[in-house]
Amino acid sequence: MENNIDITRVYLDEITKKELIFSNESNDDVFEVSLAVPSYQRTDLFLRLLRSISSLKTSLKFEVVITEDTREEKHIEIIRNFLSGVSFKVRYYKNVERAGLYRNWNQAILLSTGKYFCLVHTDDVLHPDFLRSYEKPLHQNDKAVIAQRWNYLYLVKDPNAIDSFLKCKQNFQYLEKRGFSFIFRGFGIPLLGTMIRKDCLSLVGMFPSDPDYWSTMEDYFFMVKIVLHFPVYQLSSSCYGYVVEDNCMLTCDGWNDSIVNCYYLRLQMVASMPKISKFKSYFYVLLAKVKVVIETYERSRWNKKFSSSKEKMDKKMIYNRVRLPIVIRLLAPSIIFFHLLHISLRNSKGR
Repeated sequence: MENNIDITRVYLDEITKKELIFSNESNDDVFEVSLAVPSYQRTDLFLRLLRSISSLKTSLKFEVVITEDTREEKHIEIIRNFLSGVSFKVRYYKNVERAGLYRNWNQAILLSTGKYFCLVHTDDVLHPDFLRSYEKPLHQNDKAVIAQRWNYLYLVKDPNAIDSFLKCKQNFQYLEKRGFSFIFRGFGIPLLGTMIRKDCLSLVGMFPSDPDYWSTMEDYFFMVKIVLHFPVYQLSSSCYGYVVEDNCMLTCDGWNDSIVNCYYLRLQMVASMPKISKFKSYFYVLLAKVKVVIETYERSRWNKKFSSSKEKMDKKMIYNRVRLPIVIRLLAPSIIFFHLLHISLRNSKGR
């Protein structure tokens, strides 16, 4: 995979056979936004998300489209009973056959009828101003993609983080254009919580359809394709609550692969840049190597804090797979020092 990451691949998939469990929509309903929510059990967390959706304050006409991939009838009954009492428009489907992670994402997105779709995970929460933060940019301009930053809610450190987040005042005063350079800033513009015009899918495609496939990189690949084809605007708000409890799925093997693949993805994108000087090309390649050091450090710190996995990041293996030069390996402590200094200065300016 290191030598051939296909960033232009397209996965067009037919809708999996489904059964409509509950709907309060009518045939005359027309929506500006669809919140696409793929689900798999986790009843209590899902109810937490649905309660946060019930508290949304917005003038946007929106629907919630849920695609359930579990066979647990008790879970389905609890969710259906809750939805019968909500005021927002919702359709709740059950996949007749197991779809798997990414195909269930496809299912929720393809069943959406809004002009824009927004993928939301069942273990996260939305601030009451989540949709309101999008009202002005969606009404004023026909932008293809509008994103906002995640608000990381670390329940390991603060059990009351969600309550504090839902009550905090949000700022969504400005909109800035983000482009290709996000590739070199980190793991980039998030998929979750981002408004994407549905007609973009005809160009960038969908997610893999193998029900047994999982990777830490597919959402990243998708957003790379989005940025290659469409301008992305980012709000100053952070109304998407990304809840961090125990990310046991984020094992070290997964992070190792994602860091290595991200490095080769950056190289591939540098090679595809039109009219780029040799100096700038060398600089971007050097920056990609430096990012390997920083991301290995950051993901090691993340795993130590928030994952039940007892594995350790294999730094040597990562460095070997990207053929990291000895000079950069020796300079790694200094790179991390300046990285942390930069974060500290940036945070102090934001206060």
